[in-house]
Amino acid sequence: MELTNEQKYLQLKYKLDQSKPKLYNINMYDMSGGDGGLNLQSYKKQYVKTVQYNEKLKKFEPYDSRTKTVFNEKEVLKYISTTNKNNKKKFNLETFNTETPYEDLNYYKKLSELDKVLEYRTLGTYKLRNQFSTKIEGTDKTLYDVEYDQKIKNLEAEVAIAKKGTSIEKLELEQLKNKSQNYVKPKVKKEEVNVETPEYEPSKTYEGTFIQGAFVGKETTPKKLKKNDLMINMP
Repeated sequence: MELTNEQKYLQLKYKLDQSKPKLYNINMYDMSGGDGGLNLQSYKKQYVKTVQYNEKLKKFEPYDSRTKTVFNEKEVLKYISTTNKNNKKKFNLETFNTETPYEDLNYYKKLSELDKVLEYRTLGTYKLRNQFSTKIEGTDKTLYDVEYDQKIKNLEAEVAIAKKGTSIEKLELEQLKNKSQNYVKPKVKKEEVNVETPEYEPSKTYEGTFIQGAFVGKETTPKKLKKNDLMINMP
């Protein structure tokens, strides 16, 4: 049986409450130290323990054993940021079955609030209060109905905003993408068009010849010919 939105909210909230000691531990997402994961200080402690002589600059520089080269703070900060994000995702997936537990928690909270508001409208308490509300002329609604409609719309808008960045939105987007990629355009069968050649019937025909530029002959009964036949018999 599928859980209700309120049950999903309470279940995730319980997991988050239980994990608070882990979240605030100095080894939050990995064993490198730092309140929130790896930081520059803990990185140096782990990887930058020696120096290397630079022939061009004629001086010793910190050596990074991870990159096997001179320590580069700008590149290391990028590595730290990526590492912490990946470790945080891994931690969240293993602990909460989602990469975005707090976003999902807020979304389920808003959904459960909307569910309660929609359910309340079916109860006798709503109907009783509605009986004593002022009727709106030309409709079967009351002022209480209108106010409650607006309350539902406001909550629906909050739910839509809360959905952004959640695992629910991510899953829906992936499903839409897969559906679009797997869509096969139906083949349209081309119908052959038969064009009939109409019969060509000359209005008049003549038999005769030209003598010194003048036609000598007579008019005859027209013979029904097809256009193709006429073209073939033409000189």
